[in-house]
Amino acid sequence: MGSGRRRTEGGRKGAAKERSRNGSPWIWSCAVFVAHLLAYSGTLFPSIPGGDATELIFNGCQLSVPHPPGYPLFTLIEWAFIRIFGAIGYNPAYCANLAAAFLGSLAACFLFLAVAEITDGHVAPSIVASVLFGSSRLVWLYSIQAEVFSLNNLFASALFFLSARYSKSENKRCSTGLAYLGSFLCGLALTNQHTIVFYVATCACFVYYEGFETLFNPKRTLVLVLAFAAGLSPYAYLFLAPGFGEPGSWGDTSTVSGFLTHLLRREYGTFRLFSGADAEGNNLLLGLWRYWEAATGDDYGFGVVLAAAGVLSCLGGKCASRRPILLVFGSFCFYTVTFHHLANLPLSSELHLGVHARFWMQSHVALHILAGAGMSAICKNVVGRVGLSQTAGSGRPRAGADDPLLPLAVLLAALTIGARHRSMDESGNYVIRDAFRDVLDKFPVGSRVIVKGDLFTNSLRYLQQCEGQRTDVELVDQAMLTYRWFVRVQGRNFPSFAWPGTHYHPFEETGFSMRDLLLANLGAGRKPVFMLGGWNPQDPSVPGSYVHVPWGVADLVAPAEDPHERWDGSIWSWHKECEERELRPRVSGLPGHHAGDRWEAVVFSDSCDIPAKEALHFLNHALANGDDLRALEMAEGMMSDHVEAGLRVKPHHYRNLGIARSRLLTHPVHNNAEMYNKTRNAFEVYLELADEAGERVQDREAIQQFLSG
Repeated sequence: MGSGRRRTEGGRKGAAKERSRNGSPWIWSCAVFVAHLLAYSGTLFPSIPGGDATELIFNGCQLSVPHPPGYPLFTLIEWAFIRIFGAIGYNPAYCANLAAAFLGSLAACFLFLAVAEITDGHVAPSIVASVLFGSSRLVWLYSIQAEVFSLNNLFASALFFLSARYSKSENKRCSTGLAYLGSFLCGLALTNQHTIVFYVATCACFVYYEGFETLFNPKRTLVLVLAFAAGLSPYAYLFLAPGFGEPGSWGDTSTVSGFLTHLLRREYGTFRLFSGADAEGNNLLLGLWRYWEAATGDDYGFGVVLAAAGVLSCLGGKCASRRPILLVFGSFCFYTVTFHHLANLPLSSELHLGVHARFWMQSHVALHILAGAGMSAICKNVVGRVGLSQTAGSGRPRAGADDPLLPLAVLLAALTIGARHRSMDESGNYVIRDAFRDVLDKFPVGSRVIVKGDLFTNSLRYLQQCEGQRTDVELVDQAMLTYRWFVRVQGRNFPSFAWPGTHYHPFEETGFSMRDLLLANLGAGRKPVFMLGGWNPQDPSVPGSYVHVPWGVADLVAPAEDPHERWDGSIWSWHKECEERELRPRVSGLPGHHAGDRWEAVVFSDSCDIPAKEALHFLNHALANGDDLRALEMAEGMMSDHVEAGLRVKPHHYRNLGIARSRLLTHPVHNNAEMYNKTRNAFEVYLELADEAGERVQDREAIQQFLSG
């Protein structure tokens, strides 16, 4: 027994000498950090990227409260980067994006350390695993924009690293400090992304089990609890935020009830992603299948195969790191299955699938740690047979520069990052900023705008709150308006608005409908009200009372009986002002190559849709005025130009074109074979495209009757 202990101590000393000579994993982890930071900072979004990131940026600018659960730690980190790098001339969005790049690089660094700890300092697989993780499309994309997922990845990697280090420590009593640090980290992680609770639970139980004899006493348990509570301390920010109540700041966190509502995401559902009307029930099998496609598609399944090898090597033979590997594998299964059971986003939508996919990164952390363990096992059991990967007589994977696989690992890492660099380069992407600068500039002075949708709301809010553009325009978030705290907390920011109730909800006693709100705010001498993002389809109060008059991407709200009262009743005066103000963005200057899960694709689609929207307005005017010939000709001409341009043409555009042409047939000047054939063609294309897209065809019988006539 004594000789065994001496051999163990000798082995540890030998390993220490080996690491000292070949380079500590900590040194290699710094290299991994620098490599990722260079890659991320070189491909960083230079301005706002859209979505939640933009909201987090403007809340970081004004130190206010983001959407539930508040993300206090990330907001404070953003604020620090904005102050430090903003002082040398960088715009706030770039500074906040740089914070995410820094955190994402740290995540790759700690994933490297987690693999190195599990594999006894085997550097080559640690490098490969960290680079496969850091260069995956999802991880890279959300490490170059101000999203909370980079910080969540860091916490997940660090938790696994500390858990493995504690498990493999020989003297648990001397490693109690690791347990205290881990407990603090668990609390701190919960101040960012709540899904980390699944890893917090597994790692905390694992460490407590591993060190039960040492940790299970009143004093140490109390210290663990206090360390965890200290980690939660950033939540005090929600009470103390200097920007509480500023435009875009969420919730009423000044009260205990409001604080708990915000913290626990009660307005969404604590572990739900979506509170909209399109929320779906259980998506477990579909969600798991989508994750499998993503995990195997990013690197052709290389990471998944290595991860499987890591698990099998742990289960099938002697494995010094069996318990840490089982922890990572169990955490992966627990989180991945539970998350997809709870997630309620409609996965049929490409954009919603993109939002859902962000939460796969937490699974990716565990998957790539397992991949590193698998690669190490393969190196040890296969390459080691020819004497390449083990030190003489130690049976231990070489830890550093003497490992012949290390140059190959470094080369593979460089090639992987280099191959991904071009496709992930967003350094020239100003699409969102430029598009919404244009939208904001087109509003008349002192306009009031009711906005629906994260993309529109957050982008305009950033331009106002962080860059000081068009602060004369009052922007009211239609989604926020539905909460009872909005008028009480935010109402003072919108002095030109009158509030006919406590919140926007047509079916609650103290609420108000959109019609009530418009009645209270429209009238002679009042500032115009615009809408961006459309009506709420669940509110039945508006039809018949108010209509939208196209104003570029936005719409002017006008009374249904006289939509063009601003132009003395003339639709042609409206059209003239639209042209003079150049309300149509230059679509040719917008990139149309972005996938449907990107916000740039939404901007491009909405911009392309403006001519069709204006044509429909002319068509509706013509139908309401006895098939007015001039308006019908304008509608048909605009819609024809739109479909011929072929930019994001939708099935209903052909339907509207067919209706315009069919009404022109009632006028003698257009009642000819050419117009008849054009009408048939428009309706035929509409039916074909609608059926291909699985859309419900409106007036199918009437259209088929026309086509058979």
